[in-house]
Amino acid sequence: MTGGASAAGSRPARRHRGGTGPRIRRSGPGRHAGRAHGPVPLPGGLGGARIQGRSGRQVVPDLAGQVGYFLCTGQGRDYLVRLPNVAFANLSSHDLADMMNFVVFTLGGASVPPGGRPYTPDEIAALRAQPLRVADLHLYRDQVVRGVVRACPAARGLHEYDTAQAARER
Repeated sequence: MTGGASAAGSRPARRHRGGTGPRIRRSGPGRHAGRAHGPVPLPGGLGGARIQGRSGRQVVPDLAGQVGYFLCTGQGRDYLVRLPNVAFANLSSHDLADMMNFVVFTLGGASVPPGGRPYTPDEIAALRAQPLRVADLHLYRDQVVRGVVRACPAARGLHEYDTAQAARER
């Protein structure tokens, strides 16, 4: 399915464009994603943070302006949801689809390839049932990124994280 209501009749997946995106709770998976990928505190002590998608890119990959490139290949698209910290997030598949669509389409911005389609709750449910279980997640990510770069040469910057990781492991 490509963005309509899921077969189970749940709400349609929303494609996020602009805006500030979903509120991230102080606890739970959003707290960890925000901590790693750049939280911005909400004004007035509203009890949450907004994710901006920037990080110390040699330690944690930046999402802002890059994450959309993963939609250049089916393997890259699947990879984003099958990551253990995503697949096992304590969110419903509908909420996780909303979160992934915010991450990819809002934080990813211009990196989303033409024809990039939003995640649906049904797709999220199927992918998270097959979480990545590879011993060397960094090596697997490097292989996925190489395929993404072949399909979308503008994604070359995705390798900065992999290069830094390889240097640390030497």
